[in-house]
Amino acid sequence: MPLSNVVSIAFGIALIILGAAFLRRHRRIWQERESDPAITDEERSFYARQHRRRMLTSGLIAALGVLIPAGDLLFTRKPPPPAIALTLFWIGVLLVVLWVLLLGVIDLVATGLHANDAMGRVNAEKAALEHQLEEIRRSLRENGS
Repeated sequence: MPLSNVVSIAFGIALIILGAAFLRRHRRIWQERESDPAITDEERSFYARQHRRRMLTSGLIAALGVLIPAGDLLFTRKPPPPAIALTLFWIGVLLVVLWVLLLGVIDLVATGLHANDAMGRVNAEKAALEHQLEEIRRSLRENGS
């Protein structure tokens, strides 16, 4: 077996392990969030969408772990498949890679927007508490004089 096949198989196995580890981690995190009574319905909806995106991305990473070595092994087959078949296969693999990247960017943007919303709520609550504190201090000064 040529060295390039060994390398692609090793890389594929690494992608499968990585994808499976991500799937397991995302499932565990979702189970914790799903049963957390402190999470609002809005947050739970965000986390459900995030979970779906991340599970899909992780599954696609594991699928790439199969597709990349399979494509490499197709090149060494005798007789080789038609050039159009190999071309279409690798275009498909590249489309899966682009889909993984797109899902990653979407998740990054969605998580950033969610974090900004959460910070906005925290800052609004902080301002309200500071206002209440100032009113209490003013009341104590007036009663103490």
